[in-house]
Amino acid sequence: MTIEKHERSTKDLVKAAVSGWLGTALEFMDF
Repeated sequence: MTIEKHERSTKDLVKAAVSGWLGTALEFMDF
């Protein structure tokens, strides 16, 4: 596993976590 690949997967993980959190927050606030 290269460092570049690791960094990219970490960014993807953060992106997925943020989008998942945003989806939950929007659902919770019922916009």
